[in-house]
Amino acid sequence: MICSTRGGAKIVESDNIIFKDVPILSPNSDVLVPNMTFEIKPGMHLMISGPNGCGKSSLFRILGELWPATGGTVYKPSLDKIFYIPQRPYLPYGTLRDQLIYPDLVSTQKKKNITDEVSKFISFNFYSNFNKFSKKSDSVT
Repeated sequence: MICSTRGGAKIVESDNIIFKDVPILSPNSDVLVPNMTFEIKPGMHLMISGPNGCGKSSLFRILGELWPATGGTVYKPSLDKIFYIPQRPYLPYGTLRDQLIYPDLVSTQKKKNITDEVSKFISFNFYSNFNKFSKKSDSVT
């Protein structure tokens, strides 16, 4: 079942984490990995390492749907089955508005005809769902 096509990639709900031909981009849109393909099954252990700027954090931002994937297919568990703990908060510099519309800019939102009212609605729904998830358990396994 395709959950979304945000950013040009297909996002599909799955028990496994699979990237198929997903480009990994830097924050300024430099291509770090042109077509990443891998699969992680439940119970597998994986360490991702590499030098600064090689795309480790970008990969997790795509997996967490904080950044849109620009191509390929991402298979991942639903938000009630997976939890991410970043090494540092994923908050861009700027105002609260900048936080809510990230990775877009205000000018991009205006070009898309997305008003502040629409942004507030989207953010409210996201945080309502996040609060439901966070109340399910006090621990992460």
